[in-house]
Amino acid sequence: MATDALAGLELVARLIFLVSTLLMLFIRLTKMMHAKYLLLATGVSTVSFFLFLVVAIVRDKGTPTLSIEFARRILTDENLIYIAYGVAVFRQPKAIVLVLPQIITCVLGLGKLYRSHLSVFPRVFSTPTVVKVFKQLNTYDAEIHMVRASLEAAVLFHLILGLFVGGSTIISLLLYTNFIRLK
Repeated sequence: MATDALAGLELVARLIFLVSTLLMLFIRLTKMMHAKYLLLATGVSTVSFFLFLVVAIVRDKGTPTLSIEFARRILTDENLIYIAYGVAVFRQPKAIVLVLPQIITCVLGLGKLYRSHLSVFPRVFSTPTVVKVFKQLNTYDAEIHMVRASLEAAVLFHLILGLFVGGSTIISLLLYTNFIRLK
């Protein structure tokens, strides 16, 4: 019962992340709306990103305890590693290259959640089109991970170039290289 509640919270956080991130990119690319909407969408996107990662860790690994074995289990978790990614790019201007790995991580997590906790998804997710999309997501899982890895390498080059032209800091670059090393 508690895992279903956590899965539902994770689903809501992931969907809010996707919607707010796509809205943020739309506002940023079209510049059709006031900057305060960009700030709002960016804030909601960031909070929901960290929220769905933390909830996924608690749902997968259980209630946090102060033990060595829990620390071992959690240190190898992909979601914890992506928290490090989020911290590394948190203060950067939200370029497409920075948010694409986050979007792919969110979609991959939605696929896992769909396979393991189908009961928490609304009925709209049981339409034939959505079922087909999730089957394709499952079929091409390895390829999607490779695309995400390539995008993560592009982020490294983006941060290095940002050091020379502005928009990036040495702290962000160091945090990001630690993220790459953790992976």
